[in-house]
Amino acid sequence: MICWLDEAIKEDEIEMVIDETRKLSSIPGVQDFSVGKPVQSDRAVVDDSFTFAIAMRFRSQKEMESYLTHDLHVGYVNEILKPRASKITVYDF
Repeated sequence: MICWLDEAIKEDEIEMVIDETRKLSSIPGVQDFSVGKPVQSDRAVVDDSFTFAIAMRFRSQKEMESYLTHDLHVGYVNEILKPRASKITVYDF
């Protein structure tokens, strides 16, 4: 997932969102988890316009689907992410 937070969000609130994001790694089925801010780059091929990104891996699609309905994930999306995000892009593969 790649996330752009609203431009009015200050750095301390960005850090709070990232800290809350890290808690998602405790949801059963999450095998690998990483969250971070973009590396600033002058290379035209690099998109560094986003606020932060999450990469995670699951053992199966069923575990990913279970993750999506887990109370911690649903609460995070509704209470932390959606109120602050201007754009979210998800890549499932």
